[in-house]
Amino acid sequence: MFKIFHVIHLISSLIILTILIYIQTLAAPITKIVLQPFIICALAFVGKSIVIFLNKQEYLPIFNKIYVLSFLIYWFGILIFWCYEVIKSHEYLALLFSLPFWICGLFILYCTFIKKK
Repeated sequence: MFKIFHVIHLISSLIILTILIYIQTLAAPITKIVLQPFIICALAFVGKSIVIFLNKQEYLPIFNKIYVLSFLIYWFGILIFWCYEVIKSHEYLALLFSLPFWICGLFILYCTFIKKK
């Protein structure tokens, strides 16, 4: 039962990765930039599935960190764009609304890459 679950998990993640790569080949340049973190996440997910399937648990932290790093690239990219647009439109009060998202992103970054366990 354990192996069947991981085979299904691996197949579904490969299908998602294939769809993302196909969409990227047809997309406009700005869409390709937006899709990059999702493709990296999907690759990390496929790698994680293969590692679990092959029972090589020592490689799991590598794929977890790749997954979190690609998520954080997207997270901070959206925040930078959001803050840029807010500053450009002189709506400085909206910058205060972005502070919890900056704090959450920095906390995820700290817990994943800096904090000693």
